[in-house]
Amino acid sequence: AQRAVINTLLGIDVPETLMKDLFALSTGSTDPGVRATALDVLGEKRYRPAYDRLKRQLIADLADATDNPVRFRVSDALAKFGEPELIPLMIGVIAADNGASKYDVGYFGLSPLTGVPYNNMHDGEWWKLWWETHKSELPESVRDLPIPQFAPSPRYEKPLSRETHADRTKFRVALLARYVKEMGKGSLTDAETLGSLGGAAEIPTMIGLIASDNTYNSVYGVGYFGLANLTGVPYSPLHDGNWWKLWYEAHKSELPESARVTSLPEFPRSPSFREPLPVALHSEPDKLRDKLLADLRTSLAATTDGMSSPSLETARGIADLNDPRAVLDVIEMMPDVDDGKSQKVYLLDYFILNKLTAVPYVENHGRIWWREWWRENKTEFEKRYPSTKVSPDFRTLAYRPNPRKKPVLVADCVYSPKVTPPVAGETEAADAIPEDIAGTPSVRQLAGADENKVYRLVGYDPNTPAPKDGYSLLLMLPGGDGGEDFRWFIQRIKKNALPKHMLVAQLVAPQWGEWQAENLVWPTRKNPFHGMKFSTEEFIEATIADVKRRTKIAPARIYTMAWSSSGPAVYTHLATKGSSVAGAFIAMSVFRPNEMPDAGSLRGKRVYLYHSPQDFIKIKQARDGETFLKSNGASVRFQEYEGGHGWRGDIFGAIQNGVDFLQGSAP
Repeated sequence: AQRAVINTLLGIDVPETLMKDLFALSTGSTDPGVRATALDVLGEKRYRPAYDRLKRQLIADLADATDNPVRFRVSDALAKFGEPELIPLMIGVIAADNGASKYDVGYFGLSPLTGVPYNNMHDGEWWKLWWETHKSELPESVRDLPIPQFAPSPRYEKPLSRETHADRTKFRVALLARYVKEMGKGSLTDAETLGSLGGAAEIPTMIGLIASDNTYNSVYGVGYFGLANLTGVPYSPLHDGNWWKLWYEAHKSELPESARVTSLPEFPRSPSFREPLPVALHSEPDKLRDKLLADLRTSLAATTDGMSSPSLETARGIADLNDPRAVLDVIEMMPDVDDGKSQKVYLLDYFILNKLTAVPYVENHGRIWWREWWRENKTEFEKRYPSTKVSPDFRTLAYRPNPRKKPVLVADCVYSPKVTPPVAGETEAADAIPEDIAGTPSVRQLAGADENKVYRLVGYDPNTPAPKDGYSLLLMLPGGDGGEDFRWFIQRIKKNALPKHMLVAQLVAPQWGEWQAENLVWPTRKNPFHGMKFSTEEFIEATIADVKRRTKIAPARIYTMAWSSSGPAVYTHLATKGSSVAGAFIAMSVFRPNEMPDAGSLRGKRVYLYHSPQDFIKIKQARDGETFLKSNGASVRFQEYEGGHGWRGDIFGAIQNGVDFLQGSAP
């Protein structure tokens, strides 16, 4: 309860006396959750009396051999001060450890302070070389600061040599050797790093890595973090070495020349090697479906809980086959009711039936409930999802690479900080509101009191009566990292582009893992992140429900808005059965037709697409989206603009035009 109370202080003014109490809690509380939340507030407010104490704590933590759950929060709080002088200090801390600090300090501290994307290969030697290469780009006052030396931590690991970090070929060899040696034990982002180094040329290598193991560690680790980016093929637990070999032969002619090889590379079998599915099964989806259903029955019978790794992987595989004929078989595997003692209902409903039927997961829907649903909906369901529907397989999943590529080597990682210190005379509070939007309220809220479902309600004054018919509501999912820092931009959108009767809910992207936070900012049911507690679709609906509890909202005037990284999630939610929105504004986004769960839900909705011909995301993607939406009954306006990826020109005028179209006030 204490932690929840402290969390409410984020985004509001906090008296000095209370800040002192939080400072004491950040060091003195025995509850790690309370300490962590207090550190969050101290960092967000840039509470200067805590600054030197936090630096000392960062150094002191080096001697702590335990798995301290609060360690990374100290780096995070310090980084929010935006002081460049922290950079050499943090480099010194990483160099004295080269283990967990690469993430705790590298991701939460150095990445926002320098703009360098986090990478598990960035050890102390890498950062020292970066400092020597780029310190001339930093403010003059810090360029000559030395990197301090500290005693090695109890967790100290030997770094790679400078020569290795400076040479692309040597770096790649070291990365590949580590991955082969520690198959599945190293950072899951290693496969992404390999792809960033060599691009499409690494596709054969990654297929060879999966084929040498075929366990979850490689099928997910390489398939999700590496090949999904390089090929555009979504991760599936069915995509083992044999599947990828078939895919490669089917699509090799579409690949860049650098990715075409006569024979795929072979690596030594890993100690955990598992036999892949037979090639013939990958070519016969009916037999594959029957085998997976049989495997699922076996794994469910082997555990009382139901949620074992084999059963989860098999359930995901059945869902990925997208075969409606599996629905009745899955229903019959369920217990009659959910007794609350096992997770079988959750496994079968959330991971399979939810995706095959588009019926949202609800607790306690056991076999009795689903049998009744099947009796009432069988005819309509079979019309909408005929048994002859083609399942996605190695032949139909075409090569559609993701153009994003993260810098990895020192030379490519320029200094471009994401946070800056306050200028002289400016308040040190991180949430100090600029004068032009001081009259546009933006208040931090928790949807359903869930600490992971953070949103900001913009433009709402609880002392002003709601319109007779209720407010319109625009849910904004920011692009980029989806973070709360977009709040001023969104307040300006509310002030300068939106009608008075329209409220805005700015969703803050939850972070479920280091890779997800940078590469799959808004995961969905169709493109999930392993370990997420809820999907973006659920987050959107929870936010709508939470706003409705606070004020009157017109049900027919609820819309979503997305740009760049959030676009796919908004497309998916728009095409989800039971979606509460009447339309969406989608800008500068890719379009993935295989992530549209229920195309019939698009009928009658209004969609405004905004894309530049100069965008690195090809305009054809947006045009494909337009065609798909129109063919399924949506009303679509497509607006091109000049300048490439990003908001250009008359931003507020463009947004106003789009929102007018969504509301039907523009043809």
